[in-house]
Amino acid sequence: MPPSRLGIALLVLALVTLPVSEAQPSIGLSGPSQTFQGNTGENVTSYIRVYNGGNRTGEYSISVTGNISSFVRLERESVEILPGENKKIRIYYSLPTMPCTLTGVIVVSLSGGQIVPAVSRSINVVVTRPTANRAPFLNITSPANGSVVRGRVVVRITSHDPDGDPVKVSIYIDGSKVSEGDEYVWKTSRWSNGVHTVVATASDGELNTSAVAQVTVHNVISTLRAMVFASVMGVIVLASFVLRRFLGRRHLKGDCETT
Repeated sequence: MPPSRLGIALLVLALVTLPVSEAQPSIGLSGPSQTFQGNTGENVTSYIRVYNGGNRTGEYSISVTGNISSFVRLERESVEILPGENKKIRIYYSLPTMPCTLTGVIVVSLSGGQIVPAVSRSINVVVTRPTANRAPFLNITSPANGSVVRGRVVVRITSHDPDGDPVKVSIYIDGSKVSEGDEYVWKTSRWSNGVHTVVATASDGELNTSAVAQVTVHNVISTLRAMVFASVMGVIVLASFVLRRFLGRRHLKGDCETT
């Protein structure tokens, strides 16, 4: 074989036998725009998609920076993605109750020692006060609906107004107002055993909201008192019956002696 052809053959053989380096995973980030306008106190859900454009499994970490980070919760902060796969990560926004502008950055990076440039997406949210007034949010945190209570029970109410207006809270038990505030110590021993209705109302001066919880009062002391009372009454009735019989016999005996 001529030298020129031999050299070409060796070069081709060397190229064929060279080791093929494994491609690094590439990071992809897609999804809807994270630039929007929201109302004060509003809850908004969005998402991003993280995908693996390489041919190796990658562990991705997700984070949010900026002043919006206090109002953002990620569905998860890390995710493993197979080659060619993508996964949807939800983003939950709980917007503040005062108008403001929030900015931040979503950063997705590949964990581990592999050097792969991170990708990011900006977040810009303008939080505005809605034109129409909205009713306050209200919840009876304790006692729970359907629960059984006894003794001293703390009735707790949580409330807030999505427009930032002051909220007035009132608590009712069986239709009677017992408190004007978000907490009330209920002495159930003064109430009968059985089902009672706790109602809480919240007002921003224009709109009202209410919440209801039905609970069962079961005071052992009250039950014992009822049993003792019933026993005492039984003794009194029995004693009265015996006394009447005894006096009746004496009266009959006296009549016999006088005849």
